[in-house]
Amino acid sequence: MRQGKTRQGIEILQRVVDHKPKMSPARLDLGYALLNAGYTREARAQFNEAINIGKDIARANLGLANCAFIEGDWAGAANMAAFVRTLGQSNFQVVFLLARAAKLAGDLICMPKPSLKPGPSRKRPSN
Repeated sequence: MRQGKTRQGIEILQRVVDHKPKMSPARLDLGYALLNAGYTREARAQFNEAINIGKDIARANLGLANCAFIEGDWAGAANMAAFVRTLGQSNFQVVFLLARAAKLAGDLICMPKPSLKPGPSRKRPSN
């Protein structure tokens, strides 16, 4: 049942992309649908096209990082996720992918170093 709905969603999104090829959100949605269905090569093509359009760069690069991770290119996935962070995206999905990929690649250098500075001190008001 789920596979049928995924295939139907891919077909609908493909028609949208065929009709409006410069519509970056549709390409990204199609890319993620293809990725979820296991079509990493086709998903990668959609993410690259979204980058070429020049919109939603962070989301497209995160898609490429997920493609690399699924294909077993953990160093590539870690590097792409780290790049997405430089674009201002540091949500849980990005940081978690970065940590998993870096760990599997055996490269924790790309992980941010913890701050050794204490947080702001809070003094209690004197009564």
